[in-house]
Amino acid sequence: AYIDGGQTVVITPGGSVGSWTTPAVLDMVEGSVPPTMTNVTSSWGASLNATERDAGGAVTVVTSGVENNQVVTVTLNNVAYTGTVANNSSVITVGAAGLQGLTDGNNYTLTANVSDAAGVAASEVKGTPFTVDTTAPSITSVTANWGASLNGAEDNSYGTVTVLTSGAEDNQPVTVMLNGADYTGIVGSNSASVTVAATGLQGLTDGSTYDLTVNVSDAAGNAAMADTGTSFTVDTTAPSITGFTASWGASLNATEV
Repeated sequence: AYIDGGQTVVITPGGSVGSWTTPAVLDMVEGSVPPTMTNVTSSWGASLNATERDAGGAVTVVTSGVENNQVVTVTLNNVAYTGTVANNSSVITVGAAGLQGLTDGNNYTLTANVSDAAGVAASEVKGTPFTVDTTAPSITSVTANWGASLNGAEDNSYGTVTVLTSGAEDNQPVTVMLNGADYTGIVGSNSASVTVAATGLQGLTDGSTYDLTVNVSDAAGNAAMADTGTSFTVDTTAPSITGFTASWGASLNATEV
């Protein structure tokens, strides 16, 4: 019978005729179950952004049947990185220099290899492919519907800030910060309309100047440079008429007519 890849052989030692002897069992292992890798995961996931590239990353390899201190090799872009197994897991560091050597816009696949202490190799495992996306989006225009000044009528209803973007995918959130409050919108075809509540506008101080700060990131996590170039003044005080004087005074004569 085969047990765990080996063969069990029963050997009965010699004895006198008619006597009973207890059989001895010898386990002759013809081969062992090969080790496996059950998971290969990178810290940057399905895309590598500029921040992750410059910080360096890690690849976690989960194994089965591999003894502690066995070496795991992860290959990326023809460069090998190694780590050691501990409790069927290994974390392999991929330095910033290696990630910075990848080409923006290209796809890459991690390849992992390991053997057990007997030299039996696990089947090579390829990790989930990932895309290098290190180009940040940009904010090309920010326009408030109240323009360069906010009057008393405009702060009685909600306002709208239109943000034009480049390189930010649809459904990415855009954040507009005003007076310490954040207002959000969603990118669609490189444009987002962000609603600013009337209560937010009414909380501004008459006579003061405010800046809009706008932020957006792409799906890979690359952040655009914040836009702070849109400012406006709050002028909610209506003018008043203090008096008027007619040139003809209290009466209009024939000459004045």
